[in-house]
This record gives sequence, structure tokens and C-alpha cells, in this order.
Amino acid sequence: MIAGVRAIAKLMLLAVTVAGCAGSPRTPGTIVIASGTDLEGMQPLTTVHSLSRQVQRYLVFTPLVRLSATLSPEPWAASAWRWNDARTILTFVVDTTLRWHDGVPVTAADARFTIALAQDASTGYARRGDLAGITLVSAPAPDTLSLQFGAPQANVPLVLAELPLVPRHLLQHVAPAALRRHAFTYAPIGSGPYRVVSREQGQRWILRRTNAFPARMGGVASTPTLVFAVIDEATTKVAGLVSGALDIAGVNPATAPLVRRDRTLRVLDYPTFVTNWLIFNQRCNALRDVRVRRAIAVALDRARIVEAGIGGFGVPSAAPSADLARDTTRRDVARADSLLDAAGWLRSSTGFRVRRGQPLQLRMLTVASGDNPVEQLMQSDLRARGVDLQIATRDMGALLSSARSASVDHCAIYTGVAGDPARSQLGALFDPGSSGGALDLGAHRPANLRPLFATLRASADTAARNATWRAILGVLADSLPATAVFHSRGVQGLTRRLQHVTIDLRGELFSAARWTLSDADPGLR
Repeated sequence: MIAGVRAIAKLMLLAVTVAGCAGSPRTPGTIVIASGTDLEGMQPLTTVHSLSRQVQRYLVFTPLVRLSATLSPEPWAASAWRWNDARTILTFVVDTTLRWHDGVPVTAADARFTIALAQDASTGYARRGDLAGITLVSAPAPDTLSLQFGAPQANVPLVLAELPLVPRHLLQHVAPAALRRHAFTYAPIGSGPYRVVSREQGQRWILRRTNAFPARMGGVASTPTLVFAVIDEATTKVAGLVSGALDIAGVNPATAPLVRRDRTLRVLDYPTFVTNWLIFNQRCNALRDVRVRRAIAVALDRARIVEAGIGGFGVPSAAPSADLARDTTRRDVARADSLLDAAGWLRSSTGFRVRRGQPLQLRMLTVASGDNPVEQLMQSDLRARGVDLQIATRDMGALLSSARSASVDHCAIYTGVAGDPARSQLGALFDPGSSGGALDLGAHRPANLRPLFATLRASADTAARNATWRAILGVLADSLPATAVFHSRGVQGLTRRLQHVTIDLRGELFSAARWTLSDADPGLR
């Protein structure tokens, strides 16, 4: 009953949003996009939320390069680049016709400033380790940025496609450690095809297109206004799509068949680099023993979790990244029981395991999202082995605060982590040199990973890099600071009126500046 009332209230709020931004009835001037949680903010150097990062790099800000359909770097804020013969100096030509939303030109000084902040440990940039090979950054002219590397490089670092430039003239006096809390996070000045005009916490963000954007980069955006509406209930999303209050929404796989049956809607599913992790907090006494962590990993029925929990829209796998997807840890309940017994956790008369009078009770944090079916399936798998897994939901901000806290209010975190072709998320999660970054989710960081990640980043030789990756994966398998559960496929429901939508491994919003709404109602054709 309460969920139904909340659903109706949110739909009414959406209707008001649409009317206020685009007039009533709906016009092609506004596209409404559902976000399952509030956007984390618009500070590119401190954000981990996947959709927020896409809004930043595709809509509000601009990185030096972006990824092509083949996931290779192509010009963006930089119109060109060149290497020296030794491939140790990379020089970009920055497009100074690009403007910050306050009219100030974007220059190489902004790029130098951004990279320096990202390299500063106190900033907390999640991919700081991927910039460690850059030994000198200079901007000898407004349109010239030079990056010097300590060793020859094979390619333009892909991290530069994930790092939007920030304005030096607005942030140069802000301490790096204070960036996350600075007002810029919620009222940014960017350089992308859209600017943020308003934000209502927990409700919506409204973006409007800028009047000028370089023709080389696609020109002025196609649709005047984008609204990101915070809608966390699966049924509300479907109702919003059916009613026309929403134009595109990530839908619960269980409700995808309902969307498909409506002739005015369609469903897109697509691969992603998102891996869903169970991250162990080894400050929790029970999880200090690797046998317990290994027992949990082999107790999970990943195939059932994917089929029943997300409607088959994923790849059941314990591989740590989607490009290595394979079911490396199969369910083995006999081994799980044996490991728990060996660790001293024995079955009690209640069915749960006990050691020295203490129950094996684990509190798992997760982001609130509907009924959390995946978490409930994991809970069922572990309780069958005598592990009392308790689920505690949080919003993303509260979850990240707990992850970074020294206090032990949880034993595990279940969350999705967006990856990329360079697998940089593994360094952000597990490299000791990247601790304190935006992707520090409290996982143990084995000391012997630090030199391996340093070697990886310094090497331009493919064979040597592959050998180093194998060594890194071996350390992760032995120490097991976390276990992957599955790799996600994205599922979006959208109105057939929404045109020019391209969704692939680059993300849901890669093409959003070109989206339009047709005037015709496809249901009447």
C-alpha cells in the first residue's frame, strides 16, 4: 500500500516536472530520463556513480578524448595529438573555441590543472593510479598540452576519455581534499553541450542545452532540456513509461516483458563493463579468515542469481572484469561447508553457525533499489550454509561513507562497479597505491599488488602486460578481498518516440546530445 502511494506521488511529481519544463501537453522540447538513485554530483574528480559519470563526460563536461565504437580514443576537447619518436611525450592540440558555460575559453591550462588534481592523492580520484606514468605536464600555449611519460607508451591512456576537464579559473583556490564538498559539485560550470540549471536533492536534475558547441563536436544539442528524475521503484518506472511521464528508464528485468507488450514502448538490452561485487570488509572479525571468504564465494549460486534475480540479463561469473568473464568459481556447497567447519564455525541447533559462542552473522550494505532480489538470493544461499547474512540498504552517499569509515558497521558491501577497457577499476579497488580514492570501498589491498600495478602501468609491451595481469589476478584469487557475482547487461525501456538512441559499451548516455522526440505517436501508426 505504501509503495503504491509513493509510486502515485512520484508520477504526479514527474507530470509537474514535465509541464514545468516543456509546457503541457508534452512537446519535443524535453526528454525525461529516470535515474534509480540521485545523481552523486557533478564533480568529475570524486564521482563513482556510473550514470553520474556519464552525465559528466557526455553532457556537462568534456574530456580531452572520447571512445569510438571500437573503444579507441578519438578527438574531443583536444582536436588532435601527436607522439614524439620515443613515444614518451604526447602533445595535444586543445580546441580553444570550446567554452566554459560562463564564456571563458577552455585551454591547455585547464587540462594541466585537471590532471594535477587527479594525480593528487588528497583529491581522491578513483583512477589516480592510471596517471602515475605521467611525470611532467606542461601547457606552453593556450592550445598546447604536453604529457611526458617515464616509459614509452603503446597508446593514448584511456583514462583521458574518463577524465572530464574542470575549470581552473573557478577551482584553483579550492583545496583538493575539499572538492567533494564544494558547491561546484551541485552547481557546476562545465564545457559540454548541456549545463545544469537546477537540482532538487533526491528528486531531479534539470539540464538545458548551451547556445554554442563546436560543430566539430556535434554542434548544439538536439533537444533543449533533459530532466533526470530520481525513480527507484521498478513499477513506478514502468508506469512512467506507459503514461508518457518518462521517455527512457532502466527497467527491472522482471518487468521488461511488460514493457515489451506495450506497442508504444521498446526494450534495449546491451553489454556493459559493470561488474557486481561482494566486497569483504576484513576489519570484520569473521572475515579475517580467508577460508570464510572463500566459503562465501563458492556458496553463491551465480547462475540462479542471474536467472531469478535479474531475469537472465547478465553473465554469472566470478571473473573480476567483464572482458575476462568466465565462471571461475562454481557453486560447491560441500566445499563451503568444509571451509567453514575448518575455520571453527560449526552448526548450532538453530541451523546457523557459531564459534566460541558467537553466531556467524554478517551485515551487508547495498544501495536501496526496489525489493533487492539479488541480495535476497545471496542471503538465501548463505543462510543455507549457516551464515546469517543481514541486508541493510543505503543510498549511495551513505554507503560510500560507511565504506571509507574506520568503524565496523558492516562486514560486506554489495554494489555494481563500472569498468572500462583498461580494467582500471581493479587498480582503483585493490591497488594499495590507490587507497583513499573515490572507488575505495573498503576492500583489503594486498601489499604485493602495489609493484604489480606499477609494473603494469609502466609497460607498453603487450606480452609483458598480459603476464602482469595474470600475476595480479593470481594475487586476487589467493587473497580474495572480494568476489565478483555477475557482469551486468543493461536493460532500458524507452518510448518509441525517442529517436537517435545508441547504447553500447560506452554507456547509456553516449548519444544523448543527439536524442530527439518525434511528434507522431507510434501507437497510432
